[in-house]
Amino acid sequence: MDFNFSNKQGLGIARFLTHISSECVDLILKLLTYNPDERLSAKQALSHPCFKDLVEQENKMSKMSMIGFNPIMNFMKSFHNPNDSQSDIKRYLNKSFLIFIN
Repeated sequence: MDFNFSNKQGLGIARFLTHISSECVDLILKLLTYNPDERLSAKQALSHPCFKDLVEQENKMSKMSMIGFNPIMNFMKSFHNPNDSQSDIKRYLNKSFLIFIN
């Protein structure tokens, strides 16, 4: 059997993705590349400019936690004994969440 299909010019996926940024369209196109040698790896995809804002936000949160600023944990500590550890508070949050979803 001969599976050599003729090349056809497509319409392009971008016309269906009008609600997302051009950077995201670029990422999708690179992930959908037919030739696996030319296709982005998962690691390369995570470094794509489409995720720039998320990386910046994560870096900012990381820096804030390094200096001891974690607004959620600080807020939760206000409801507990000052001697409670961070793991005590996490256990409390997990328990509260389970009660909430059940």
